Amino acid sequence: MLLYSQEVGEDYTPCEEDLFVLFFLEENNRIFQTLLEVSASQDKTLTAEHARGMGLDPQGDRTFLMDLLEAYGIDVMLVIDNPCCP
Repeated sequence: MLLYSQEVGEDYTPCEEDLFVLFFLEENNRIFQTLLEVSASQDKTLTAEHARGMGLDPQGDRTFLMDLLEAYGIDVMLVIDNPCCP
């Protein structure tokens, strides 16, 4: 995965706008890399650990993840722990 800092060079001093671009670019890469890895696996199960690894909240970002899976046709099963039930 290519990071924004690698694209612009180590000696570049980013402005505030660049920092926002950097954050969302890397977050986007992390999310889609994980989703594609899970979809290519035999299990195809996206867990709470995967969500946390993408920098997302398993419960709070569940709808966002479901929307991404539907919008991009990514074939994985979303299995996020439900805090109300053991």
